[in-house]
Amino acid sequence: MKSNVPPGDDSPMILFRILSNFHCALEELMFPFPKGFHEDFVKLGFYCLPRNVFLQYLERQVFELTPSFVDQVMRDLGVSEEDTQFKNMLLVSLEEISCRFRLEI
Repeated sequence: MKSNVPPGDDSPMILFRILSNFHCALEELMFPFPKGFHEDFVKLGFYCLPRNVFLQYLERQVFELTPSFVDQVMRDLGVSEEDTQFKNMLLVSLEEISCRFRLEI
C-alpha cells in the first residue's frame, strides 16, 4: 500500500520523522505534549504512512485518535471496500481506546 504523499515530495515525510522523534523524546522524558500535538501528529501520519503501518501505530498507541480526526476521515474516505474496511478498523480502534480509558478511571 502506498501513502498519500505525491512522489517526489519528501517534505511531509521529513516533518513526520521530526514529529516522531519529538514524540519519542517527550515520552521518554515524561514531558507533557504541546496542545494540539496529537491531532497534528495523527493527521500527518495518516497522510504519510501506508494504511497498514498507520494502523500499527494506532495499535501500539503511538497515535491518539481524536474525535475530530475520526470525523474528518469518515467524511473524506469513499465507499470502496478498502475505504470501508479502513473506516471499520478506525472505529474498532476508537472503541478499544474508549474501553481502556474507562478501565483507567
